[in-house]
Amino acid sequence: MIPLGIVLTAISALVLFGGMVMAAGLGDGGPNPKGIGGIVSGLFMGFISAMSLVSAWSARNSSVSVDHTGLWVGNGKVRTSSPGTASPASGCTGARWAGAA
Repeated sequence: MIPLGIVLTAISALVLFGGMVMAAGLGDGGPNPKGIGGIVSGLFMGFISAMSLVSAWSARNSSVSVDHTGLWVGNGKVRTSSPGTASPASGCTGARWAGAA
C-alpha cells in the first residue's frame, strides 16, 4: 500500500502543477480559469494519497493468521486468539474449525 500512496502523491503533484501552469497562463495562451479545476483536483488527489499513506503506515505491524488453534489477530503490541470453536462466526467454517476433527 505504501508504494501506491507514493505513486498517487506523485500523480497529484503533477496534476496540481499542471493546474497552476494553466491558471497562470504559462502555456500557449493566456490565463485559463480551467486551471482552477486542475488545482482543486490535484489538492483532492493529494489529500486522498496522504490519507492512504497514513493508514498504510499505521497498519504496518498488523497481522491476521490462522493455525490449528484458531484465528490470531495482532496489532504489533498485542496478539489475541479466537479458538477454533468460535471460528464459524468469523467465516472459517469446516469440520476442522468447528471442533469436530
